[in-house]
Amino acid sequence: MTYASVIPLKYVEPKSQEVTHVNQANDVEATEQAHETSIEIIVNGTPHTAHTRKISYEQVVDLAYDGNPPTGPGVVILVTYARGKSEQKGTLVAGQDVPIHKGMRFNVYDASES
Repeated sequence: MTYASVIPLKYVEPKSQEVTHVNQANDVEATEQAHETSIEIIVNGTPHTAHTRKISYEQVVDLAYDGNPPTGPGVVILVTYARGKSEQKGTLVAGQDVPIHKGMRFNVYDASES
């Protein structure tokens, strides 16, 4: 007959949840900052480097027109994008932003009536 050994277990006090939460938050923030360093996007066929995880309609338009977009009554600038995360594609309008992904492509054009 074989007898199993019994090993006594010692209770260990769990670590503070607050300390763990703070450390995890700091790790997440550091990771996000590392990812925000540079993401290459393409605007109207020209490569640009973004330093944030999102880009707005206004920022894309500024990149497309080198900071000098057409203005005035009747000006309509359309922004479409493709090759986002999970092959996301769509249209941006004034006031919107979109998460960016390496290699994401934006097309910006003046669709104003002539």
